[in-house]
Amino acid sequence: MNPIQKFSTPCVILAGGKSSRMGKNKALLPFGGCSSLAEYQYRRLQEIFESVYISTKDSSIFEFEAEFIEDDSETSAPGVAINTLFNELYAHEIFLITVDAPFVSFKTIGEILERGKEGHEAVLAKTPAKKHYLIGLYKESILPRLEELLEEKNYKLSALVESGETLFVDFLDEEEFSNLNTKEEYQAALAKLPSRVK
Repeated sequence: MNPIQKFSTPCVILAGGKSSRMGKNKALLPFGGCSSLAEYQYRRLQEIFESVYISTKDSSIFEFEAEFIEDDSETSAPGVAINTLFNELYAHEIFLITVDAPFVSFKTIGEILERGKEGHEAVLAKTPAKKHYLIGLYKESILPRLEELLEEKNYKLSALVESGETLFVDFLDEEEFSNLNTKEEYQAALAKLPSRVK
């Protein structure tokens, strides 16, 4: 039996948020038989990506071995993290996913990456309720505009995404893109974990 063909695009799990609504660092919450949500995402995504990294402010808080990329900026903004990632990885494109979105399926990820071959600067997920700026593919061609926005202290990712060649891929399952922002959402995710598949 041939091993699964893994994606060569680097995958980065964004785990540097403030978790203000959770009241504690949600990346460190136990999940799915792993020591933390971050480890769960890391192990899971290693199944389909050749290289997986965790973007964080401080890698010492994690109790497992992984490839970490530390962002030492005082500004906690996704755009800053994205800029750091491209400068660190020297990659032509990066697949991003937040640490608190553990139910995004391999099929969905594959569809986004496949659509990335069409030449857009970014290919992001969209559900009926919202656009998911932090679940999708970004390409290095966005960097000049991103750096310009950061110099202007414009940290809104929407300013970057909506002004460029972005493709939004429609998905109908809102639960697949659930974010674990509160204790109630975390408990709900634990309860439905066995019923959700890759």
